[in-house]
Amino acid sequence: MKQGPASKWVDATTPPTEQLDDEVFQLFLQEGERAILDVERRPDEPERREGSAGPEGDTSDVSALRQALAELVDAYPGIERELGVLADRGHMAGTASAALELEARPHLLQLVRLSLEVFFRRHPSADSFERARDGEDEDAESTQSAAERYRAQQDLLRRLKRWTS
Repeated sequence: MKQGPASKWVDATTPPTEQLDDEVFQLFLQEGERAILDVERRPDEPERREGSAGPEGDTSDVSALRQALAELVDAYPGIERELGVLADRGHMAGTASAALELEARPHLLQLVRLSLEVFFRRHPSADSFERARDGEDEDAESTQSAAERYRAQQDLLRRLKRWTS
């Protein structure tokens, strides 16, 4: 486990021993990319993070989680590249190989877990997510309904909590 300022976000983890299927792996990668983009969109900068640098209407617990997410990304400057390497490994060698890679990179598990924690605080129900998603083009090519996507993200968060507890 990496020591230093980020170690508070990367606890000793239980390896993701469950077989990752392709659908869960793809959702993991999408959520990781979304988390990194959310941090990049913040108006503050690494080492100068402000807890209130989120969208208006964020509650204090959402702001605190977004702050933790930004600090995690700051502590691992190559995290975006690592996510790309993980994606390549999963596509080339399979998701079982990617699961082994995650054992060596628990901060990627924490990245996605924190991102999903933010998501579920912002959208406490599938209906809330569907209302927020109306009018967005982000998942235009997706065949999943908002409710299906919401359930898939709930499943991923449950797995991540088991893997990181």
